[in-house]
Amino acid sequence: MSIHRRFITQFLLQLFFYFIFISFILLTFTVFFGYYLSKAEIEGNVGKADELFLEDQIQLNNGHVTIQSELKELVKKQSGWLLIFDNKGQLIKHLYSPKELEMNFSALIDHKEDYDRYYSWQLYNDSEQPLIVMFGQRNKAEKLIDEIASHMNWTTDELQLPRDLQHEVMSVDGSVFLSTLDGTVLNTFNNEQRLSIKELYQLGNNNSFLTKSISNQESNKTLIVSVPNPIKEDVEATTFIYHLKYPLIALLIALLLTFIISGFLYSRKFASPVTTVIQWIENLGNKQYTSPTNIRHQQKLYNKSGVIKHKYRLYKEVMETLSAVTIQLEENEKMRKKQAKTREDWISGLSHDLKTPLSSIVGYTKMLNSDQYQWSLDEKKHFIDTIDEKSHYMMELIEDLTLTYRLQNNSLPIIEESIELNETIRRTIIQTMNMQDEYAYTFDLQSETKQLIISLDPKWFQRILDNLIMNAVKYNPKGTTITITTQTLEERLVIITIEDNGIGMDDETLDNLFDRYYRGTNTTDSSTGTGLGMAITKQLVKLHGGSIKVHSDVGVGTKVRIILPIN
Repeated sequence: MSIHRRFITQFLLQLFFYFIFISFILLTFTVFFGYYLSKAEIEGNVGKADELFLEDQIQLNNGHVTIQSELKELVKKQSGWLLIFDNKGQLIKHLYSPKELEMNFSALIDHKEDYDRYYSWQLYNDSEQPLIVMFGQRNKAEKLIDEIASHMNWTTDELQLPRDLQHEVMSVDGSVFLSTLDGTVLNTFNNEQRLSIKELYQLGNNNSFLTKSISNQESNKTLIVSVPNPIKEDVEATTFIYHLKYPLIALLIALLLTFIISGFLYSRKFASPVTTVIQWIENLGNKQYTSPTNIRHQQKLYNKSGVIKHKYRLYKEVMETLSAVTIQLEENEKMRKKQAKTREDWISGLSHDLKTPLSSIVGYTKMLNSDQYQWSLDEKKHFIDTIDEKSHYMMELIEDLTLTYRLQNNSLPIIEESIELNETIRRTIIQTMNMQDEYAYTFDLQSETKQLIISLDPKWFQRILDNLIMNAVKYNPKGTTITITTQTLEERLVIITIEDNGIGMDDETLDNLFDRYYRGTNTTDSSTGTGLGMAITKQLVKLHGGSIKVHSDVGVGTKVRIILPIN
């Protein structure tokens, strides 16, 4: 199977696992959610309980009915009553019920209008003794207003409540208001809410209060009684959150476990192999041509049998490719070292081979200058000039070879001194002019300052100047103008520009300018030089912490720019 298909398979398997696991979590949460929501609703209003809850709270055993303590507390808390009848309508058990209801089912029907609400259920329908359960609540405000109205004196604006009636109103946290028919409040009792007359009339539509009123047309007054409703039609947000805290905690724990498990699986399947690949690539970048190992220096990828481990099989092709690249790079490194040693040996042998004929040439020169041979003057001069030219060329080649490889191996010492740059360039120009026809080339030295002190190695910087200025002379025809400019950049860098209006260089020559032994075709004399001058120049500039850049156009000229730090 290809890596692409393995990736798809792994992703699909993990997605399927996550789907099943999260679906299970959500289903579990939904069950707990429904349970606690139902419990919260029942705690607000027993009338919203279902048959299952009531059958759990009302036990029927051989005709004997037992009411559990939880249901008793709920009924009491909601100031309600509970009646239990048999299938014939006879009262079997009652709880907190008014006296007038403690008879039979027909008595409840006779007093139905005395109660604001009641609820009924049929339990144990499959048994031989089914039960009828009724839960109700009498409007306490209606009871209180009847008693208060019986003590009212409508001719005064006072609320004359007996002490026992005052205690009863306060015990249920009720409020009594006396107002005119047009809404002016005349007097109140236990008005903790400080309600306005508009709010008083709105209480009748508010499920949080049980409200009743009686008006007296002769006195133009209204009596209003308001009592907090112990039965909550809607579950309050705080109650809802309180009952859901356990399912929410369970959900959070389950989601946390999901993230931990998914993180572990992701790390094992995807992240860990990728980290190993990155480590392997870093090792290759550091020329460590081995596959990654663990802290015990054992192979990470393969087991003792040489088979790739299971958690890396998803990236099998990548691992095999990296393994092949590692082997190839290791072989290339060995080959490079071998070639470097061969080159060093070749240079060493070349130096030795050049010095030997050089000694012969020098001796032959001395022999030609002796009196033992009768050579004509022209012949002697021709031999001597030729031998002298070749000998200097061979010595120059040896020196350049030695220098370039010392530079390559960073074994060339730099001894910096403070020199005046403009004066050094001026002396180099004069020396160059003395070696040529006085009027063959025009030199122009330009500087933004009279003195420019810079820290350099005088010997090797002189070699840089000699190479560049001599190249401008050697490879351009007579009459060429050579302009040398020096300037500073933010007092941290110095820029040296050597520009001529000579024949220039083509792109091929410019691209290979700093290669060893390369001589361009756009020159007046291709037989001179060792072919190492520009390569040495670039390495010397880099050794001083600088950079060199060349721009040239055929028929226009060449510009060389050197940037060096001012230490």
